[in-house]
Amino acid sequence: MEQNYFSFPKLKRGMAVMLETLRLYYPLLTFTKSTGNAPRTIKYGSKDLHLPPNTMILPNLLGIQSHPRYWGSDRLLWRPSRWTISSSYQNDGLTEELWTAPKGSYMPWSEGPRGCSGKKFSQVEFVAAMAGLFHRHRVEIVKEDGENQEEAEKRVKELLDDSAMVLLLQLMKPEKVGLRWVRK
Repeated sequence: MEQNYFSFPKLKRGMAVMLETLRLYYPLLTFTKSTGNAPRTIKYGSKDLHLPPNTMILPNLLGIQSHPRYWGSDRLLWRPSRWTISSSYQNDGLTEELWTAPKGSYMPWSEGPRGCSGKKFSQVEFVAAMAGLFHRHRVEIVKEDGENQEEAEKRVKELLDDSAMVLLLQLMKPEKVGLRWVRK
Protein backbone atom coordinates (compact mmCIF):
# COMPACT_ATOMS: atom_id res chain seq x y z
CA MET A 1 0.00 0.00 0.00
CA GLU A 2 1.27 3.45 -0.86
CA GLN A 3 2.39 5.20 2.29
CA ASN A 4 0.98 8.68 2.42
CA TYR A 5 -1.49 10.60 4.55
CA PHE A 6 -4.36 9.69 2.23
CA SER A 7 -3.79 5.96 2.84
CA PHE A 8 -4.43 6.42 6.57
CA PRO A 9 -8.25 6.05 6.45
CA LYS A 10 -7.84 2.64 4.76
CA LEU A 11 -5.73 1.18 7.57
CA LYS A 12 -8.59 0.34 9.94
CA ARG A 13 -6.95 -2.69 11.52
CA GLY A 14 -3.83 -0.72 12.46
CA MET A 15 -6.10 1.84 14.06
CA ALA A 16 -7.97 -0.96 15.88
CA VAL A 17 -4.64 -2.16 17.34
CA MET A 18 -3.97 1.33 18.69
CA LEU A 19 -7.47 1.77 20.12
CA GLU A 20 -7.43 -1.60 21.86
CA THR A 21 -3.91 -1.12 23.21
CA LEU A 22 -4.81 2.26 24.70
CA ARG A 23 -8.02 0.80 26.12
CA LEU A 24 -6.16 -1.78 28.21
CA TYR A 25 -2.65 -0.32 28.56
CA TYR A 26 -3.28 3.40 28.86
CA PRO A 27 0.01 5.10 29.84
CA LEU A 28 -1.59 7.25 32.56
CA LEU A 29 -3.80 6.25 35.47
CA THR A 30 -6.06 9.23 34.97
CA PHE A 31 -6.24 12.82 33.85
CA THR A 32 -7.76 15.78 35.63
CA LYS A 33 -11.13 17.24 34.78
CA SER A 34 -12.85 20.10 36.57
CA THR A 35 -16.36 21.40 37.01
CA GLY A 36 -15.00 24.85 36.25
CA ASN A 37 -16.28 27.97 37.94
CA ALA A 38 -19.90 26.83 37.96
CA PRO A 39 -21.60 24.03 39.88
CA ARG A 40 -22.52 20.96 37.82
CA THR A 41 -25.26 18.38 38.13
CA ILE A 42 -24.65 14.90 36.78
CA LYS A 43 -27.03 11.97 36.52
CA TYR A 44 -26.02 8.74 38.29
CA GLY A 45 -28.68 6.12 37.71
CA SER A 46 -31.90 7.80 38.81
CA LYS A 47 -30.13 10.29 41.11
CA ASP A 48 -28.87 13.79 40.47
CA LEU A 49 -25.43 14.46 41.96
CA HIS A 50 -24.55 18.09 42.60
CA LEU A 51 -20.88 19.03 42.29
CA PRO A 52 -19.68 22.38 43.63
CA PRO A 53 -17.65 24.80 41.50
CA ASN A 54 -13.94 24.04 41.00
CA THR A 55 -14.31 20.36 41.91
CA MET A 56 -11.43 18.28 40.54
CA ILE A 57 -12.52 15.02 38.91
CA LEU A 58 -10.12 12.13 38.35
CA PRO A 59 -11.83 9.42 36.26
CA ASN A 60 -10.73 5.81 36.77
CA LEU A 61 -9.77 5.16 33.16
CA LEU A 62 -8.94 1.47 33.49
CA GLY A 63 -12.26 0.93 35.28
CA ILE A 64 -14.18 2.84 32.62
CA GLN A 65 -12.32 1.29 29.69
CA SER A 66 -12.83 -2.26 30.98
CA HIS A 67 -16.38 -1.99 32.36
CA PRO A 68 -18.44 -5.06 31.38
CA ARG A 69 -21.45 -2.87 30.46
CA TYR A 70 -19.49 -1.44 27.53
CA TRP A 71 -16.84 -4.06 26.81
CA GLY A 72 -18.54 -7.39 27.57
CA SER A 73 -17.34 -10.46 29.40
CA ASP A 74 -14.05 -10.53 27.47
CA ARG A 75 -13.27 -6.95 28.53
CA LEU A 76 -9.79 -7.80 29.85
CA LEU A 77 -8.78 -9.63 26.66
CA TRP A 78 -6.70 -7.68 24.15
CA ARG A 79 -8.90 -8.08 21.07
CA PRO A 80 -8.48 -5.39 18.36
CA SER A 81 -11.25 -6.98 16.27
CA ARG A 82 -13.81 -5.51 18.71
CA TRP A 83 -13.16 -2.17 16.97
CA THR A 84 -13.87 -3.30 13.39
CA ILE A 85 -17.22 -3.78 11.71
CA SER A 86 -17.35 -5.42 8.28
CA SER A 87 -19.32 -3.16 5.98
CA SER A 88 -19.56 -5.59 3.05
CA TYR A 89 -19.14 -9.25 2.18
CA GLN A 90 -15.40 -8.74 1.68
CA ASN A 91 -13.11 -9.40 4.62
CA ASP A 92 -10.01 -7.66 3.32
CA GLY A 93 -9.66 -5.01 6.00
CA LEU A 94 -10.25 -2.23 3.48
CA THR A 95 -14.06 -2.36 3.56
CA GLU A 96 -14.38 -2.37 7.34
CA GLU A 97 -15.57 0.50 9.47
CA LEU A 98 -14.36 1.38 12.94
CA TRP A 99 -16.78 0.92 15.80
CA THR A 100 -17.28 3.99 18.00
CA ALA A 101 -17.35 3.34 21.75
CA PRO A 102 -20.28 4.82 23.69
CA LYS A 103 -19.66 8.34 24.97
CA GLY A 104 -17.79 8.29 28.27
CA SER A 105 -16.61 4.66 27.95
CA TYR A 106 -13.31 5.30 26.14
CA MET A 107 -11.19 8.38 26.80
CA PRO A 108 -7.49 7.96 25.96
CA TRP A 109 -7.41 11.48 24.51
CA SER A 110 -9.93 12.83 27.01
CA GLU A 111 -13.25 14.15 25.69
CA GLY A 112 -14.99 17.39 25.03
CA PRO A 113 -13.59 20.82 24.24
CA ARG A 114 -10.44 20.16 26.29
CA GLY A 115 -9.66 16.86 24.61
CA CYS A 116 -6.17 16.25 23.24
CA SER A 117 -5.44 18.47 20.25
CA GLY A 118 -2.84 15.94 19.08
CA LYS A 119 -5.30 13.05 18.80
CA LYS A 120 -5.36 12.80 14.99
CA PHE A 121 -1.60 13.32 14.74
CA SER A 122 -0.93 10.52 17.23
CA GLN A 123 -3.29 8.20 15.36
CA VAL A 124 -1.70 8.86 11.98
CA GLU A 125 1.80 8.55 13.45
CA PHE A 126 1.02 5.24 15.19
CA VAL A 127 -0.69 3.67 12.18
CA ALA A 128 2.09 4.85 9.84
CA ALA A 129 4.74 3.37 12.14
CA MET A 130 2.85 0.07 12.38
CA ALA A 131 2.36 -0.07 8.60
CA GLY A 132 6.05 0.64 8.04
CA LEU A 133 7.19 -1.95 10.56
CA PHE A 134 4.85 -4.72 9.47
CA HIS A 135 4.83 -4.07 5.72
CA ARG A 136 7.62 -6.56 5.06
CA HIS A 137 8.18 -8.07 8.50
CA ARG A 138 6.38 -9.82 11.29
CA VAL A 139 7.35 -9.99 14.93
CA GLU A 140 7.60 -13.16 16.94
CA ILE A 141 8.36 -14.06 20.53
CA VAL A 142 11.78 -15.52 21.24
CA LYS A 143 10.98 -18.72 23.10
CA GLU A 144 12.92 -19.76 26.17
CA ASP A 145 14.58 -23.19 26.22
CA GLY A 146 11.97 -25.96 26.07
CA GLU A 147 9.08 -23.52 25.70
CA ASN A 148 6.36 -24.04 23.07
CA GLN A 149 4.43 -21.22 21.37
CA GLU A 150 1.46 -21.40 23.76
CA GLU A 151 3.73 -21.22 26.82
CA ALA A 152 5.65 -18.30 25.30
CA GLU A 153 2.43 -16.38 24.66
CA LYS A 154 1.24 -17.09 28.21
CA ARG A 155 4.57 -15.82 29.60
CA VAL A 156 4.32 -12.60 27.58
CA LYS A 157 0.70 -12.04 28.68
CA GLU A 158 1.72 -12.45 32.33
CA LEU A 159 4.57 -9.98 31.84
CA LEU A 160 2.24 -7.46 30.19
CA ASP A 161 -0.10 -7.77 33.16
CA ASP A 162 2.85 -7.12 35.49
CA SER A 163 3.01 -3.39 34.84
CA ALA A 164 2.99 -0.45 37.20
CA MET A 165 2.93 3.31 37.22
CA VAL A 166 6.33 4.91 37.62
CA LEU A 167 6.10 8.12 35.61
CA LEU A 168 3.98 6.39 32.98
CA LEU A 169 2.72 2.83 32.72
CA GLN A 170 5.68 0.53 32.18
CA LEU A 171 6.53 -3.14 32.22
CA MET A 172 8.31 -4.22 35.38
CA LYS A 173 10.48 -6.88 33.67
CA PRO A 174 10.82 -5.95 29.98
CA GLU A 175 14.06 -7.91 29.72
CA LYS A 176 12.03 -11.12 30.13
CA VAL A 177 10.46 -10.75 26.66
CA GLY A 178 12.65 -11.24 23.64
CA LEU A 179 11.20 -10.23 20.29
CA ARG A 180 12.66 -10.68 16.85
CA TRP A 181 11.77 -9.11 13.52
CA VAL A 182 11.40 -11.69 10.76
CA ARG A 183 11.29 -10.77 7.08
CA LYS A 184 8.12 -12.06 5.38
